[in-house]
Amino acid sequence: MSLLRLLLLLLSAHVLVSCIVDDFETNASRYEPHELVYTLRAYGQLNYVPPNSSAFFGAVERILLSKFSEFDAASILEMLVSFVYIERFPVNFLGHIVSPHLLVQIKGWYLLALSFTFNFYMSTVHTQEGRDTCE
Repeated sequence: MSLLRLLLLLLSAHVLVSCIVDDFETNASRYEPHELVYTLRAYGQLNYVPPNSSAFFGAVERILLSKFSEFDAASILEMLVSFVYIERFPVNFLGHIVSPHLLVQIKGWYLLALSFTFNFYMSTVHTQEGRDTCE
């Protein structure tokens, strides 16, 4: 890929992300929770901080606080962690993150992951029982 083509690609990506920022600031209240997840986590994943970051993150905070109960635990944690990647620490959401409702959901995932891990371990041990491991 030529340098000029790479520069054009980067410029078009920057223009696209800037348009998304503008749309979000004016239409954030119309976004559905899944649209918010896909839109907002991209900023951390792309390591992109909008030029008007104070207005943008003010809009993010308002919309997340107003729709917090509509998100499942995985989605809200994924979005908030993506903000940490761009050094925007979600300190205003700490009270929400450690709420009993969210902790119950997280505990459920932990138990599910532990169950899968245990089942995988047992299936691995079971398949190796007949094998001599000291070859």
